[in-house]
Amino acid sequence: MSSINPTSVTTIGIVDESQPRFQFRRGRLIALAMIIIFALATGVYWKSAHSSGRGSALNLDGASWVHVQPQDMDVKITRDGELGSVNNIDIICQVEGQATITQLVKEGINAKKGDVLVTLDSSAIQVKIDDATLA
Repeated sequence: MSSINPTSVTTIGIVDESQPRFQFRRGRLIALAMIIIFALATGVYWKSAHSSGRGSALNLDGASWVHVQPQDMDVKITRDGELGSVNNIDIICQVEGQATITQLVKEGINAKKGDVLVTLDSSAIQVKIDDATLA
């Protein structure tokens, strides 16, 4: 048996060049197909956009024109339903007997802290105060 010197052995490999060429060809075919599809879609769009169905262009001779200017618009929405507050405050009358409202703030007015919303009839209480001071 002869000994083989590792430095004298040459490795011969088979190079498959068909694989990269096939991928390159496939990429070119896909690109060409996409260009053809795009061209067809553009042609169909152009034809549909530039014909009115009778083969004539759109006629605007008798059209009237309006100049449009930007402006603020009030948007109002009308709905049926119930409106409820998020925070409810119970107002309890601590006056003895019957309390009659003599003045009430109009509905929808914005009120601030300290504003008088309701005025009660104080004539019955005033009579009791006058009786207590005379006695």
